[in-house]
Amino acid sequence: MKELRIERSKKGLPVAWECGGGSTNTGSATIIAGPKGEALVPLYVRTRGDLSNGDHALFVVGKDYIVVHADQHRGDFEITVSRMTGEFFPAEQWGESREVAAMEALGVISRGEWTPGFDPEDFRAAIEAAKDKAECYHCRRPFYMKEASEKAA
Repeated sequence: MKELRIERSKKGLPVAWECGGGSTNTGSATIIAGPKGEALVPLYVRTRGDLSNGDHALFVVGKDYIVVHADQHRGDFEITVSRMTGEFFPAEQWGESREVAAMEALGVISRGEWTPGFDPEDFRAAIEAAKDKAECYHCRRPFYMKEASEKAA
């Protein structure tokens, strides 16, 4: 993953969605985590509308935040763990203006092996959440978040 679609909150903060889910034989998921791979408290969780394999939880993001993207086909995964560089750029796609965050790939697993030198243990929980979400048939809920009551703990 080289870039991540960014939106802006009403207060102008950069935000990104945890999204995705599975279909019959395939699936994909994007998980947002803190700089150390920790679960975050979402700004908003969608509970209405067309939720199937869509956007589920909105998180404020920034420099050094982690994004785990998983694609699967019949349980064979390609997973990318990336770190946000903190740079945001305007982009145009299909005639629509949007903003993207630049990403730095930390590690990729393809054909069962991680990029040499990358230790996935720090991000194990987020990676497992991405895998589970990518296999969740017609996923309608967030998989990796901290409840607001856990924030104070």
